Amino acid sequence: MDDVRELRKVLAEAANGSRAIRYQRHAQERMLQRDVTTDDLLYLLDHPSCIEPQEVELSGEEKFRVEGCDTDGRRLAVVVVVPPDRNELRIITVVTP
Repeated sequence: MDDVRELRKVLAEAANGSRAIRYQRHAQERMLQRDVTTDDLLYLLDHPSCIEPQEVELSGEEKFRVEGCDTDGRRLAVVVVVPPDRNELRIITVVTP
C-alpha cells in the first residue's frame, strides 16, 4: 500500500460497510475473551490513532497493526490483512494492550 492515507481510506470504508470485513476464527475467539464487540472494532477502524506496517506476505497481502480506542475509550489494537485487490479487510487478531 502506497501510504497511510490509502490504508486509512480502506479502514474507513470497512467501518462504514462499503468494504467487506472478514473476521478470522482467532480474532472472533479473542473478541469473546476480551469482551470486544463488532461496534468496538468498527469504531477503532474509523478512528485509528496509530497504524504500523507489519510484513508483506508472499501472496502480496499486506499486514498492519492498527491501534486506537473502542467505543468506551479502552485501548485496543487489531492486526489486519489487506489483499492486493483491496476488496476486503481481514481481522486476524484483537489485542487489549
